[in-house]
This record gives sequence, structure tokens and C-alpha cells, in this order.
Amino acid sequence: MKKFLLLSFMLMFAFTFSESWAQERTVSGKVTSIEDGSTLPGVNVVLKGTTTGTVTDIDGNYRLSVPSDGGTLVFSFIGLASEEVAVGARSVIDVQMSADVKQLSEVVITGYGSQLKRDLTGSVSSIKAEEIEGLPMQSFDRAIQGRAAGTQISAASGQPGGALNIRIRGVGSINSGNDPLIIIDGVQVASLGGSAQASSNPLNSINPNDIESIDILKDPATAAIYGAQAANGVIVVTTKSGKKGGKTNIDLSYQEGVVQPLNLYDVLDARQYAEIQAEQETNVGLDPSRVNGSFDFFGDPNDPSTYENYDWLDNMFQDARFTTLDFTMSGGDEKTSFYFGGSYNKQEAQIIKSDFERFTGRLNLSHRATDKLTVGAKLAITNIKQFGAIANGNFVNGPFVAAFSAIPSSPAIDTETGEFNPYPTNALSHLYGYNILQGVNQEVRLGRTLQTVSSANISYQIIPGLSVNGLVGIDFSMNRDDNERPRSIPVFAAAGGSVAITNRRSLNWNTNVNLNYSKTFNDVHTVGGIIGYEYKAEQREGNNLTANQFPNAFFRLPGNGQPQAVGGFFQEYKRLGYFGKFDYAYDDRYLGSVTVRRDGHSRFGSENQYGLFYAGSVGWRLSEESFLSGIEIIDDLKLKASYGILGNAEIGNYLTQTTYGASSGQYAGASPLTIGLLGNDEISWEEEESINLGVDFSLFNNRLYGTVDFWRTNNNDLLFQVPFLQTSGINPPAGQANPSVTNNIGSVRNQGIDIEVGGIIFDKGGFRWDSRFNVTFLENEVTKLVDADTIFNGNIPDKIVGQPVSFHYLLDYAGVNPANGRAMIRDANGNLTYNPGFEDGAVRGSALPTSYGGWSNTFSYKGISLDIFFQYQFGNDAFNADYYNLLATGGVNNRTTDILERWQNPGDVTNIARLTNNGNINGIAQNFGFIGTNQFMSDASYIRLKTLTLSYELPQNLLNKVGFRQVRVFAQGVNLVTWTKFDGIDPEVVTNNNSTGVSGFGAYPVGRQYSVGINLGL
Repeated sequence: MKKFLLLSFMLMFAFTFSESWAQERTVSGKVTSIEDGSTLPGVNVVLKGTTTGTVTDIDGNYRLSVPSDGGTLVFSFIGLASEEVAVGARSVIDVQMSADVKQLSEVVITGYGSQLKRDLTGSVSSIKAEEIEGLPMQSFDRAIQGRAAGTQISAASGQPGGALNIRIRGVGSINSGNDPLIIIDGVQVASLGGSAQASSNPLNSINPNDIESIDILKDPATAAIYGAQAANGVIVVTTKSGKKGGKTNIDLSYQEGVVQPLNLYDVLDARQYAEIQAEQETNVGLDPSRVNGSFDFFGDPNDPSTYENYDWLDNMFQDARFTTLDFTMSGGDEKTSFYFGGSYNKQEAQIIKSDFERFTGRLNLSHRATDKLTVGAKLAITNIKQFGAIANGNFVNGPFVAAFSAIPSSPAIDTETGEFNPYPTNALSHLYGYNILQGVNQEVRLGRTLQTVSSANISYQIIPGLSVNGLVGIDFSMNRDDNERPRSIPVFAAAGGSVAITNRRSLNWNTNVNLNYSKTFNDVHTVGGIIGYEYKAEQREGNNLTANQFPNAFFRLPGNGQPQAVGGFFQEYKRLGYFGKFDYAYDDRYLGSVTVRRDGHSRFGSENQYGLFYAGSVGWRLSEESFLSGIEIIDDLKLKASYGILGNAEIGNYLTQTTYGASSGQYAGASPLTIGLLGNDEISWEEEESINLGVDFSLFNNRLYGTVDFWRTNNNDLLFQVPFLQTSGINPPAGQANPSVTNNIGSVRNQGIDIEVGGIIFDKGGFRWDSRFNVTFLENEVTKLVDADTIFNGNIPDKIVGQPVSFHYLLDYAGVNPANGRAMIRDANGNLTYNPGFEDGAVRGSALPTSYGGWSNTFSYKGISLDIFFQYQFGNDAFNADYYNLLATGGVNNRTTDILERWQNPGDVTNIARLTNNGNINGIAQNFGFIGTNQFMSDASYIRLKTLTLSYELPQNLLNKVGFRQVRVFAQGVNLVTWTKFDGIDPEVVTNNNSTGVSGFGAYPVGRQYSVGINLGL
């Protein structure tokens, strides 16, 4: 109960003192909990029928002047049943208070404060500590995947500590940022820091086990107070605090486990590979047994003595180990509370010689200096080291490219000497001669990050119900990346080896001051408000250098070699804002809220440097109306609606400014300056117009509860590059044919339904079953573009009005002609053709899911608990670029064993065309690579058994004998089973940017984890 009161303290109804009566006396006493006897701070004590009142102090004590004839005292607090006590002649009145079941509601952290969830008129999803504690995840965003409606979280990489994509209620911008604003203990964290030598996540800086709650603000009513940062949603993270009780709790958690690769592709062995290579030559009239034929290079498939089989995958992938260790100490007295936490996390990767290592430390303090003044600080430090290979991308030194493509008859290691072989051993040119196994063992790809996300706060109560609050927060990181390519690797020998070092420094800080007011009049009118000012600044700078021609492999410092290049960068922006919010509730039935914010941002030109954002919302608690008072199954029933305009300022730092560069031509014997990017001083904020209609309910004595929200967002004034004539004298940006200027042009609409339902399914005889389910249904559509309904990337449509932001524009693959083995396409008229054009392409699916969510179940019986959590998404398609490359009908790359189903003889019915040495038949590439086909597209919907945890907690009577507060042992699995039609390794990691839907060749899939652990509490 005390925990609940402390979290709710800032929401209490305060009452001012009235003038002293002519004749009065003093009454004092203590207010405690009827449940556990703990003292209750912050309880309102009011003389009934007057405005004379006070609140209990931190020890639950109160003192109040009353008339000589006594009167009646009213004791009240949010979540507690009010008590009325006649004073009579007594001078000491102690009161015990109990919970009011009807008022019980979790507290959610919203903009610059907190609020009871039952009083919200907006849409918030909340995740508490117990839902994510103990999960073997490096960042909290990975731990909350699938646990909140309207929030899609997918891995951009399965590398330990790798990046994730977070989208709240769809993709609203085309060229600007779509990431939500993330706030940790008041600090608005930036997407900075992290290593470029591996896939990294700036949110790795916080230990998930230090988190108390995560609140996701999804609609204008809750997010508008953040103005220009709120269009993509807001995630508010609150870390744990100590409990005021005079006792210090010590907790230790240890976990050990393994990570296994998921379903890796089956690739050809040396004999199968030799057979394919020979057939490629035979099909074009070449004799594979000729001099310098395929038999010379790859062996005769019918003669095992001519080739040696080598399993690249078996030598590249591993069952990796991981370890996590957490230690916390928390407690406090009547004035000071503290929380100290430290953790260590080490996880090896599925790829050999690759790992993630992190140390974290945290100290959260709160001190009540006087009855009115409270100060606090939340300090954290994190040190991260990532060592490993390229996480994603089509690079020959990326393990998920080279290991699958490497020639299976070209061993990586000489079995006699144990030395690495040159690659390939047949002296052909393949993968630029890069032996991927040697590269992973000898090339250094090291990223190191030191980061702090810390804040300090102060609060002063001017009068009961009115306080002034201040906060300053900092997100600071220093990062160093080292890439050493030793001369011992043949492809780097000519350069004498090379070293590249990059140092980056990121400073992001914000501060705000606000006045917060809350008061109840006549027991029916509750008003609340906040006005404030905020300032935020972000700087990022770095330098880099490269050197080569090292005298030997032992010298790897840049000064030991020949300097090659030195570079650097500096970027910054500043933002300030003024905000205000007013809340009103009448008789706990009719609720209303209005929010306004004005932001100024240095990213925008002088014409539109300031923007106004606002929202309004209303709520109606039907369960308090007389016409529903007789329906006992209804505990709480509330209708709500909100509307607002939010902003998106994630456009890049210098888009409004004109940039210059040197021309490739000559004028008067010199290179003149030319305009590289034409600035636009009239660029303004991308805006989101949003509406939310919903219902919150709690039934059957709170055994069934949930929320249903219907929402729509229209994102307007989206930024696009508007092209103009080449004769303007302005150089076009890289990758564009014409010069262009950025302007606010396009629009995108997202609409959908969020459903969250939870309840106690069964609770009898010591057995309990709790279940929570959430699902989001989503539609995404481009509604406006630049002067036309289609934007092209070359000859291929990139954006189309009426289609989702992301789609697949492909040819319709019709299979292989059984008569001759040629791949066929259905053209725009539905006719079969061997030689299609761009005009025959069409939209054939989208990378964006149309529904996603999660389902958790907890079964418990006398200390034994089984937690099962499923995560899913449906309606999205993925183009498998792995198969596009590994099912090529020509070339020397290794293939998947699916190639064995190729066309070989007239009458064969298959989808894989006749093999040739270059993949062409009659000059036409059989993969139609100029545009692509839906041959390599599949349904990427999936249901995944995300986590399963079996635990046992020792009984309390036994623990009391040995002096422990808690002993819990557990075993758990992550990513255990996946049900999907996707033909790739992992349907979750199908894209690197959450928009193209292309399963990037070489993408790093997630792994399957098994672990055991123990939690000890003293």
C-alpha cells in the first residue's frame, strides 16, 4: 500500500488552510493502513463543511486546529476509502484506512507528471517491471516487443545489442524520422552513441532490470504536451526508486544460458556444387572436362578424389554463451530513499569471434529536505564493448553473405599446416579473394561506448496543491570504433594492412521548469493544470583517421603506418518550448483536458521557426451514472475522445540552408563553387492531425479489464525533394538525375484499432491463471505526392498515391516453361512472355503488417509459476534477397539446396530455370534483376513463442529460517518456436530500415536462447 501511495503522492488532492476560529483547539493523530499497519503520508484531513485542512506527513502524522465543540474530520486519499470520524472531546484520533476497490487504478507517467489511468482521456499502454524483469535482453525495447497495442517493435539485427525499429501507430513520414520520442527519467534521449562497427542500440545504456515502468503515449491527448516531438508517439521510462520504510532490501540475480542460430539455409556440399557448375557449362555447349573447365576448378562430381568438401557454416556459426549478473540495494527512511543497481552482461554471438559486453551502474536518490522541498537525482553510467563482424549488408566481409556464398570445395584452412588458405584455392576470383573465416578471426571490428543518461530534479510545494518543479537531464556518450585489417589477410597485403579509427562525442541535454496545480472543490470539482518552459540542445562531433603500409602485423597504431586520410564533423541543433495543460473533472463522471505547446527549432528557417501544437480530449464515466448503478458486474466504464495536431521535427539539421561545393569544371583556370543543395527558408514542420475514440472498462470486480481505441492520423506537409531543370546550374544530390529543393508536399494516412484485454481467468484452490492479450489492426496509405500520383526511382515506382508507404513493385513470375527451362513472366495484359519490361511490373504486397500484437499467460500454483508469451504479426510480405542471390542460375556463388529442384530436361515442372554459366538465356537474365519478380517474395507473417519461463519461489516460512526475503529459481527460453510461411531464416529481421521489406542479403537473424537462473533477496 505504501508503494502505491508514494507513486500517487503528486496526484493528491490538497486543501488550503482557513482562518483560525475565535475559539479552537488542536487535534492530532496518525493514519495507518488497515492492511499492513504501515504509515500513510499525504492523506487529506479536512474539517467537514469547511476548507480547514492539512495532510499527513511522511510518518502519517497530522495536526489540525478544530472548534472547541469538535466537529467531524474527513480522511481521504486517491485509491483509499474515505473515513469520517466525529471529534467529540478527543484530542488524539488515530485512523486506519483501507483500499477503495472502486478507485484502484495504476498510475501512469504522462507529460511532466503522472495520472491515474482510470482518469485518462487519452490512450496510454503501460508495462510494469514484473513483465520484463529477468529477460535476457540488452535493451528494454527488445523486452517489451509485442506487449503494448499500437506499438510495433522489430529487430533490425539479431546481433547482441543490435538495433531495433519502433513504430507507434504506423509509419507517418516518408523522408523524415519515424522513431518515437524516448524519455528516461525526464531525459529526452537521442539516437546517438553506439558503434558503427556493429549493429548497436543507444537504448543499451539502460539495464532493463532497473526499470519500474514504461508508459507509451499514443494519442494527441497524452502526447501533445511534447509538441514538435510527439507525432511519432512518446515512450516514457521510469527507473526504480527506494521505498521509505527503514529497511534496506538487497537483491542478487544470476543467469547463464546459450544462444543458438535459427534455421540456417542448407547450402550445397562440394559434390553438389561441382555438379551445378558442370551443368552450367554443359547447358551452354561447353565441356566441363576441358582444360580450365569446371572440373579443373571445382572437381568432377563423379570423382570424389577431385574435390575436398568444406563446411563454411559449421566453422562460422556457434552455440554461443551468455551471462547476466544483477545486484541492487534499495531502501530509505522518513526523509531519504535510495536505489543502487549494478549489472554485468556478456553475450557471445552466433558468429564466432563476436560478442557484446556491458557494465552498468545506477544510483537513484530522493531527499525531502523540508516539508515543502524535495530534491532528487537519477544517475547512471554504462560501458559497452562490441566486438564482431558486419551485422547487415551485402559485403564480402559480412559473415551472412560470405559464409553462405563461399565455394564448398575451397577449404578455409590448410589441414596440414593449420594456416589459412588463400581464397579461393582454385586461383579464381571470388568474393574479392576474401577468406571470410580468416577475416572474422583476424580483422578487428571493435566498438566501445561510455554513456550516461542522468537527471536531477527539485520540487517545492508553494501551498498545498501547488508546486514548482525543475529538472535537468543529460544524455552524453563517447564512442570509439577501431577497424584493423592486417596485412596477413591477402586482400589487404598490397596496402600493407590498414587501420581506421573514429572517435565520436555526443552531448544531448534538456531542462524544464513547470508549475503544477491540483485541487478539489466541494468534493465534486477537481481541477489540475501545468504550465512550463523547456530547452533542449544536442551536439555531435567526431574525427577519424586512416593509415596503411604497416611494417609488420605487430604494429597497429596509426603512427606506425603511413597516414592516409583525416576527417571530422560537427552538428548541432537547439529547441525551446512553452507548454500548458488544463484538466477538469466533475463528480468523477465528466472529464476534460486541453493541451497547448509552442515550439521553436533551429532546424527550420526564419519563416517557420516556430510551430503551435495542441490537443483536446473529453471522457464520460458511465459507470458513475445512475442508470448503470444497478449493474453490479460493471466496476468502471468510460468513453473517451481526443483530437489534436502534433509535430515532427526529425528532418535533419541543415536542410533549410544552401550548401556549396567545388565544380568538376574549370573557369578562368580555377574550380568555381557551385550550389550543391538549394536551401528553403520556408520549410515547416511535418504535422500530424490525429483523432482517437475509445472505451476503457473493468468488469466482474476487476477480473476483466481492457481498452479499445479507434484512431486515425493524417500526416501532412511531408518533406520531399522537388526536382527542377538541370540547366539551373545547381548540382543534383547523389543518386538523383536532376537538382532539387526540399519542400512540404506529401501526406500519409494511418488508421486502425488498438485492443488490450486482460483478466484473471481462474483463481481457486491456490491455482491462478492470468492472461493479457493485445492486437492492433492497421491501414497505411499515401494520400498526396509531388504534383503527381507516382514518384519514380529510375523506372520503378517508389511511392504511389493510394498505396502504403512501403510496397513491392515486381514482375509476376509465371514459373518455368517445361519445354525449354526458360523463366516466364505474365505481362501487364496477363500474357506469358520471356522478355518483360518495366511496364509489366505491379504492386505485389507490402512490407507493413496489417495487424500485430502479443498474448501473455501466467499460470501459478503455490510458488510454481509458468509464464508463456506469444508475439505475432500478420499481413506483411517480404522479398527474400537471400534467395535472390543463393538461387542464382549462374555464377560461382554457392547456392541453397533448393537449386537441386532446377529444370534439367523437357517436361520438368519447376520454378527454377535452366542453369547457364552467367544466368542468362538468349541474353535475358532469368532472375530479371532489372526489376525483380515475386518468385522470391513470401508471406512474412508469423506467430512466435517469444518467451517461456518456468520458476519456483521457495515458501516464506522456510526463507524466514535462513534469513532470506526471496529465493526464486527459473529456467526460460526466448524465440523458441516460430510458425511462418516465410522462406528465409527469420521473418522478424526482413529489413534493415523497416520500410523496404527486402530481406537484405546478409541480414543478421535473431537467435534461440535457453537459460537458467536464480534470484536472491535479503
